[in-house]
Amino acid sequence: MVETDPSSSLLLRLLRRAVDRGASDIHIKTNSPPYFRIDGELRPRKSEPLTETEVVAILEQLLTPERLAAFRKEGEADVAFWEPDL
Repeated sequence: MVETDPSSSLLLRLLRRAVDRGASDIHIKTNSPPYFRIDGELRPRKSEPLTETEVVAILEQLLTPERLAAFRKEGEADVAFWEPDL
């Protein structure tokens, strides 16, 4: 992952916020703020809604080309991601 990539920075900021808040999951959707699953409850992040460009940029970092094609066809993806420093 390249730290200077703006979408990479967004992904890392979301991951850091999730860890800080004790979240087990992050739910992202176009035109919606990210939601964190904390103690089984979905809680919105107090931020601007994510744009389609931001969501796709994040997914392009996380998905293989095949899974990205499936996402574009199905409209959803379930991804697990691990960052060593978090």
